[in-house]
Amino acid sequence: MHDSQYLKEEYENQAVKNYCNSKYKLGKLDTQGQRTNIDIKFVKNGRNLVFTSGWMVRPKGEITNNTPLAD
Repeated sequence: MHDSQYLKEEYENQAVKNYCNSKYKLGKLDTQGQRTNIDIKFVKNGRNLVFTSGWMVRPKGEITNNTPLAD
């Protein structure tokens, strides 16, 4: 598996896991839906990296990614 594929899968897996475990921060709610911020953590060269990712909560609880990397 290429690094980019691993990062994509890990990013998505962590987002879903954190969302299901209520580890997120609610953002703006408007006619488009509920914005949600979810922290994604990676380790690189012994350093912990944390990205705050932006997601939209869709009907029936599905989440879609708004920003691949934020903050």
